[in-house]
Amino acid sequence: GIRGRFGYNPIKVSAAYFCSYPVLNNMGINPMFSFLATSLDELRPERQRLTLMDDSTAVSQVQQLLGRQGIEGISPIARRVTPEGPIKRHNVVLVLMESMSARLMGAFGNTQNLTPNLDSLYNSSLSFANFYSAGNHTNHGLYATLYSFPSIMYRNAMKGSDIPVYSGLPTVLRDHGWQTLFFMTHEGQYDNMNGFFRTNGYDEVYAQENYPSDRVVNSFGVPDDFLFTYALPVLRQRAATGKPFFATLLTISNHPPYCVPADFKARTHEPETQIVEYADACIGNFMAAAEREPWAKNTIFVFLGDHGKKVGTTHSELPDCFNHIPLIIRGPGITPEVRTDFAGQVDVAPTLLGMLNVPYVQNNFGVDLGRERRPAIFYAADKTIAARDSSALFVFNPDLDMEFCYDLRDGQPIKTVENDHFRFLRNYCFSMLQCTEYVVGKRMTTDGQKK
Repeated sequence: GIRGRFGYNPIKVSAAYFCSYPVLNNMGINPMFSFLATSLDELRPERQRLTLMDDSTAVSQVQQLLGRQGIEGISPIARRVTPEGPIKRHNVVLVLMESMSARLMGAFGNTQNLTPNLDSLYNSSLSFANFYSAGNHTNHGLYATLYSFPSIMYRNAMKGSDIPVYSGLPTVLRDHGWQTLFFMTHEGQYDNMNGFFRTNGYDEVYAQENYPSDRVVNSFGVPDDFLFTYALPVLRQRAATGKPFFATLLTISNHPPYCVPADFKARTHEPETQIVEYADACIGNFMAAAEREPWAKNTIFVFLGDHGKKVGTTHSELPDCFNHIPLIIRGPGITPEVRTDFAGQVDVAPTLLGMLNVPYVQNNFGVDLGRERRPAIFYAADKTIAARDSSALFVFNPDLDMEFCYDLRDGQPIKTVENDHFRFLRNYCFSMLQCTEYVVGKRMTTDGQKK
């Protein structure tokens, strides 16, 4: 009956949203409930404003660091990107892999042979050896990768009754004629994904509600192999229209509770490593099947972790394995190479749009890695923020008002004292995060175009 379908609570935004038109989406929502829920959302601890430095100083420094002058009426970090030549209408398949820390891969020194398929992709693609997630939760990885905004520690910027509007990879591609699809394994309401993504560029969202109930294995929905198998015929249908598509797939199997299929033959014996083998095998099977599709030769494939996880011994207040993840890009015209400069999830969208030669208003914190380089990378995990380059790591805990400086030149982090290098790293991450607070707080997160 109705109660069995919708539960005991008033319908929330992520369940109500079914299309890209806000008025239609909001017709099913209880206004009083939503008003109270929005008010309570603003009182949550993670919603409280982070103050690292003066807003105007942060904005000025970010403009200098990113080479931006801003656009009046949009934001102080916006700029117009106008590539030479025509748009390249390649399909894009972007796979965010649950908890795929770089330390799990043989390419980064793991000796257990857990990821032969990812290692093969990494060594035959444009890959990034020093690539970092914005945070340590899935919502951080999605938010940063797709919309190029940093995560503010443990805050979930996608969750809440009042859904903010952003411009980003899905909105820009949709506005230029791409079909946009998002595939997840779990319920659409999880982390407000259905509502947030339908508001911000995705025409189609596939979730647990779309899948047979007998394929659901745990509270996070269907396993990775089903997700990929389900997505392929949908993508085949979209390719048949003649219009390019942008598909995002979010895997889940490498997240507890681990469900290793009984018929999967793992080489290792612990569930924590067997599930990594399984997740990797699903990637290998997906690529083997996808490359047989007629649309594959016109497709850019992107693989990256949504964040990392604890692997091995930790040596600092913010373990490297929580944020150090792979980024793998392969497709037409992309020369295989392993890049060693530092980069982050906020750079994925502008890099892909640069590869596609798409003109747009960039209003975010990312750089096009095909044309720009970062002096360092900054990131966060729950109550900690950090910045690093090849020789130094700066870690700061705002709650405790404590900072830590590490020398990285001898292979392992060694605590040391502050100097000009660490002051640069502190200023780099403080200004980026404070400017994020300012831009988001002022709702200057779109490209200025009315949709």
